[in-house]
Amino acid sequence: MPLDVGMGILLAIFVSRTGLLPLSAAAVAAGILFSLLPDLDFLLHLARQGTGRFSHEHRDLLHNPLVFISAGTIFLAFMNGGLALLFALSAIAHFLHDSVGMGWGVRWAYPFSKKYYKFFSDPNGHASRRFLVSWTPDAQRAAAAEFGDPHWLSDYLKLSREFLIELGVLAAALILLFAAGFRI
Repeated sequence: MPLDVGMGILLAIFVSRTGLLPLSAAAVAAGILFSLLPDLDFLLHLARQGTGRFSHEHRDLLHNPLVFISAGTIFLAFMNGGLALLFALSAIAHFLHDSVGMGWGVRWAYPFSKKYYKFFSDPNGHASRRFLVSWTPDAQRAAAAEFGDPHWLSDYLKLSREFLIELGVLAAALILLFAAGFRI
């Protein structure tokens, strides 16, 4: 989550530099919101299922980049081109983040394929040098059942190398935001 927030801030700064959107509290808030929006399905899943082993299944609703990014970008383009660009970039950043590191991938090709894709992972969901791995929904569930971490949420929030990197991106984004002249 800190990486998504940091990317939302960085992308708000970037889009403001294009001249399509002024750098404002609203633009920064939109960047953060757009970067976190795909995980709205996680909150729904959490309310229904808790944080158990199959929490990766929250990615069945909104984690479909072709559909999510296209629909959101087209909708926002009618209101504001800068917001549409910020939405598209923030969503892409979120889905890339979910396709590398913890988790079981994203359905990048949905609705054409229901497969989940992840970069730099082995078939068991662990980090590797392999560029791309994919799972059918059944294969993903089987791998998650065998190799998944039932304590993934508490493990994610520990001060691991990955979490420190995410905090570093967030800190860098905040520094750049204020260096860019942003004032609260």
